[in-house]
Amino acid sequence: MLRAWKIRGYRRAASTSPDLFHQFHRVLSGAEEVCREAAALAPGDPTPWVLLVHMARGQEIGPDATLRRFGALTARCDTHLRGNEQVVLSLSPKWGTPVETLQGLVDEQYRAAAPGSPVRMNLVQAYIERWYNLAPAERQAFLARASVRSRAEIAISGWLEYGDTEGQHALHNSAAFWYTITGQHALARPHFIATRGHAKTFPWSYLPHPAWEFRKGWLSALRG
Repeated sequence: MLRAWKIRGYRRAASTSPDLFHQFHRVLSGAEEVCREAAALAPGDPTPWVLLVHMARGQEIGPDATLRRFGALTARCDTHLRGNEQVVLSLSPKWGTPVETLQGLVDEQYRAAAPGSPVRMNLVQAYIERWYNLAPAERQAFLARASVRSRAEIAISGWLEYGDTEGQHALHNSAAFWYTITGQHALARPHFIATRGHAKTFPWSYLPHPAWEFRKGWLSALRG
């Protein structure tokens, strides 16, 4: 599956050649066969379903089929961090899914999540996806909405309130990124510290110079 994405690249569809798309879909088809076989051999293992959710956006199977794959994943592990990250990405508006579909999923998850569950952070990741898909002139207005900022802060605080969770490094990157793009540098500080200087590709790659933006955000957070 990762080989397929390497062939295609990460540019938007309009900037990807038909030949690359053909190779991409051919390799993804083979990857799906392997994942289906793995799922049959180890029916309790969520890993094949994580990959099937990941490749769903590349296969363009639509939100309903993507959610069916995600349902099979959550039946095996509802708090799987990579699986939850991948469903947000696969249902992102930048892949053609209506924003209401993604927001509806994360709102439902948020209401059902146990206290301290890392699934609460799906709300923040969904907001990052919505921000990224907006035209540059619209982004600041979205980030400035009081309701958006309040819900994101509650989600992050609700996750942290109950202590550490597995995979917190990735979630701290998302929290640090969110507070950086909203200009809430003091709130970003504990998250940058928790990353121990390790920037995750997602979501920092959404900025023009990821490593530099991570460093700049960290310095701004330390200054408060």
